[in-house]
Amino acid sequence: MTDKAPSLGSAFRKLQSVGLYTKTEHRTVKYLNNLIEQDHRPIKRRNKFYQSLRTASSTIKGM
Repeated sequence: MTDKAPSLGSAFRKLQSVGLYTKTEHRTVKYLNNLIEQDHRPIKRRNKFYQSLRTASSTIKGM
């Protein structure tokens, strides 16, 4: 599952032409990609304990 970037589709077709991913379907439905991207949300969000570099520095020094 990827977004609709043209280069991704051509790269996928090229891989299939050399015998790789022959049983795989390349899907470019917008809402499916959004579901995958939402999975990254908690990782991208800043940890509440490290809201600033000063807080992070103090925590690391205390270790």
